[in-house]
Amino acid sequence: PTPDFLQNHQFLIIPNNSYSSVLFQVVNGTNNHLYRYNLPIANQNQINGIQRWIDQGAAAAIVLAQVPNRYLSGVLEIALKSQFADKTNWQNMLKNKPYEGPALDEQKWELEESLPADLTQYWTDDEQIWGFNYPVLRYPDKVNSLSLDKQAQVSGTLTGIRGQYIYLDHSLVINIRKHTGYQIQWEN
Repeated sequence: PTPDFLQNHQFLIIPNNSYSSVLFQVVNGTNNHLYRYNLPIANQNQINGIQRWIDQGAAAAIVLAQVPNRYLSGVLEIALKSQFADKTNWQNMLKNKPYEGPALDEQKWELEESLPADLTQYWTDDEQIWGFNYPVLRYPDKVNSLSLDKQAQVSGTLTGIRGQYIYLDHSLVINIRKHTGYQIQWEN
């Protein structure tokens, strides 16, 4: 069974402090207390992948393949793009609407069958599905997107973070990645 403290989303992912996040401690094996649960320990490449999933706001993810270099990663990505759209409905994600497609592990094997033979050698047998919870107090029914290009001053109470999105007052969201390079001042 999953330990209670791993189910507490307030501590699972700590924005801007990954070393204190329980998820990070689980995957890199830095907390001896976690070893007794036989949780998987990840290498640096796997940790980088998990960080990308979190940055994108993924609710769940599965490792498809492990390739030896970036070139093959790009070749594999192009082959996979012909099979499915890699577009997330960002509003549904920010509302925390459940995924309604086929199970990730089933979809993984269907994708493998459609790949050229030279790429299937990199497919992994790993069927672990990674689930992610984010520190969001309450997900909104309707998402109102904020842009600093349209509104120079924004105020509200920080009520959550999911991937690159910050929630203010439960329903206002701002895509922080979109505002890279902006100078922002936070006040209490």
